[in-house]
Amino acid sequence: MTLNFTRSELVPAINALAPYLVSKGAISLRVAEGGMLDLFACAAIEGGSVLVRVPCNKTAKPVPWMHVDGITLQQAIQLADEGTVTLDFAKDKLTLKYPGSTFELRTLLTPLITPEKVEFGKTTGHIKGRDVNLLSTMTEAASTEEARPALTGIYLAASKKKLEAAAADGFILACATLAINSPDASGAIYSVKALNRAKRALKAGDDEEIAIGFNSHSMTLSAQRYSAEITIDVPRVGGTFPDYKPLLGGDKETIVEVETKALGAFLKRSAAIQSGIFMQARGGFLWLLTQNELTREKCLDSIPVEAQGESACMLYAHDLLKNALKACVPNGKVTLSFPQTNKSPMTLGGAATVLAMPLINPLDESPFKGMQPTLI
Repeated sequence: MTLNFTRSELVPAINALAPYLVSKGAISLRVAEGGMLDLFACAAIEGGSVLVRVPCNKTAKPVPWMHVDGITLQQAIQLADEGTVTLDFAKDKLTLKYPGSTFELRTLLTPLITPEKVEFGKTTGHIKGRDVNLLSTMTEAASTEEARPALTGIYLAASKKKLEAAAADGFILACATLAINSPDASGAIYSVKALNRAKRALKAGDDEEIAIGFNSHSMTLSAQRYSAEITIDVPRVGGTFPDYKPLLGGDKETIVEVETKALGAFLKRSAAIQSGIFMQARGGFLWLLTQNELTREKCLDSIPVEAQGESACMLYAHDLLKNALKACVPNGKVTLSFPQTNKSPMTLGGAATVLAMPLINPLDESPFKGMQPTLI
């Protein structure tokens, strides 16, 4: 069986498969009834799966699933010149041809996870591309400790045109409520790895409508790329996500707004000190200090803010604060809501809301007492 495509038809399809090509992963291909070239890839059980369907010759005879080296096929298509690309299906090989080049890929043994073993659910609503990207970024707050499997995923629950989302690792909690056009779906925990691969595969624009659906075992996302239809399976993971909503209450004593660039720049510079970060709003400035008690090296910043008075002085682990800043998905600015005492979590606000637990502050008084901001 021989099929002809343009390079422009195949490149979006192969790009969507790329995030799933791990550990010399295979791409499965077939010619389905009705004139469709199906391409499938899977990144282990919780890594998610993707099915890409590209229209071809409607009179083409069906060809059963065959499996080839994914990276080789990806490179062969991406390196093709613009024009016609021919796929020739044989019993034990797939031959790819375009002017001046021929790639012959031998079939592989059947992989552990085949297309028949993945049940792609139906999409029943839509979500904006910016929200898919936001959910992926929120997973910076998810745990990587397998000992707490319920915290290694992202919690999603759809109800009354809203999608509630949360991710946590025990020290950081990121949550958001998004608008969604979809039927209600009970809350469940979904694979972070699969969601992040879905984001890379879709490369969704902010205002793009992404089809979405929830079923008993996974979440399904779908989009159109040129003539290719991309369907992605984001599987559920086990466990019960903790009830996080009671943590969101409580009055905040001091609230300041800071440019993300300024706070991110301090985090980058202070990484060289390898110590905790003290932060306090005081006298119209947000003060930031990291100091190594052994070497006496330190990094100090003062950023002008509108709030006057004095907040609690917080102490944070560098990596925790960095992850919290990412997980709140700031858009140019981040809101810092200081608690009444330095033993309670601070809230970081962006497109998502993040609660971050501090370290125990060993100081009896503020390290910024008597400090004066510099002009330059």
